[in-house]
Amino acid sequence: VSVVISHWDVDHFHALLELQPAELAKLRAVFVPSQVPNTQTYKQVHKRLTDNKVVLAALPPAASPGTSRAIALMPVWQRSIFTVFRATPGRSRNQTGIVLGIRGPREFALLTGDHHYEKVLAAASSLGHGQPSCVLVAPHHGGLAGRPSAPDWLAAFSSLTTPISCGSNSYGHPMAAIEKELKAMQAGAPILRTDVAGTWTRTL
Repeated sequence: VSVVISHWDVDHFHALLELQPAELAKLRAVFVPSQVPNTQTYKQVHKRLTDNKVVLAALPPAASPGTSRAIALMPVWQRSIFTVFRATPGRSRNQTGIVLGIRGPREFALLTGDHHYEKVLAAASSLGHGQPSCVLVAPHHGGLAGRPSAPDWLAAFSSLTTPISCGSNSYGHPMAAIEKELKAMQAGAPILRTDVAGTWTRTL
């Protein structure tokens, strides 16, 4: 079993400290962005993983296409149903991490971290997916993450499901304006929020 960490915000990796020894024993590797923070929480995670012989595999930034300084997501690894997208260099922690794509027989899923909608859509479109249905885990817990555009996403995918992974927070996530656009992506279907509905699973 492997785990992919999108970026080094505590809410995206702190759960590693809560894994029990039996769960850690099943882990082969944890794939992470190479820009590791110099924090006590990170050091605790690093020690816990290494003490349990779990490989911490740091992925360097993707090479920038051309001379543009804009951060882009590039596919850097593909195997079977998985595609790992890695950001090109930049200063924003939210925008310089990892996105995971998973292609099932019926749907394509995107685990986005806090990346912006526009960058995720451009990266996914580069794969030539043939307009399948898409499960888009809403970036940044339904907070501000660029501009979600229902027409743009529905031009790329035949249909969308946009669950929001969120909990109690002081940031106001998810935001009403974001939920409205995500609902439009779903052709008006209600949005699933984990703070309301609990854990959600999907067979692709």
